[in-house]
Amino acid sequence: LNIELMEQLPWKINPSEAGTSNGKAYLLMQACMWRVALPISDYINDTKSILDQFARVLNALIDISAMLSQLSICLHLMRLGQCVNTASPPNEDPLMQFSWVGFDKSLCIEIRRELGLKEYKVGGEMRPFLLLPVKKLKEILPSKAFDQNGFTSNFPLMDLSARFDDEKVNENGMVIIQCGKVHKLWVKVEIKNNTQSRLKNAKGKEIGFWMIFGARNGGKLLA
Repeated sequence: LNIELMEQLPWKINPSEAGTSNGKAYLLMQACMWRVALPISDYINDTKSILDQFARVLNALIDISAMLSQLSICLHLMRLGQCVNTASPPNEDPLMQFSWVGFDKSLCIEIRRELGLKEYKVGGEMRPFLLLPVKKLKEILPSKAFDQNGFTSNFPLMDLSARFDDEKVNENGMVIIQCGKVHKLWVKVEIKNNTQSRLKNAKGKEIGFWMIFGARNGGKLLA
């Protein structure tokens, strides 16, 4: 059954590993993200058991990556968490995570056209959408997105900024970091819409958020 399931999934494994616990878990995680029907009820129960442990393992991996200042690894792990928690493949537009308020593939394409984004790029691209004026949002989103429990009224609009306490910049506007000197980094999080609500997914589960600050050029996670 594991080999038959593997044939429906994009990431293959060695058939000799299909019967192992690690191999089966790998296949069931893929089946969850790609919404592939499972052959027997035992597989459904096994998937639930894996998902029960998934959050703890993922958060531990993110903590370790953050301690090692690995920005790229943290971003990929966070994307994996989104995919598993929303049962969506990694190459799918993140806006599809909000399908319960009417998002579909054609609407995502229309939204990105409004933003001037030619195509979806892995890694997010949601902030420009969230900063669109409400009038423009109402033109391109289904009406139920603006209901009391809708997407736009519950999603926290946040700004993240950072500065050094003794910040100095060079002629190119780049912050100067002196080797051997201790620099204190201040990170500020500002919630723009002061929402007291919590966004929930289609199953009624509260959705959490990661916020990170890193240097894209050097690939270092700072906070």
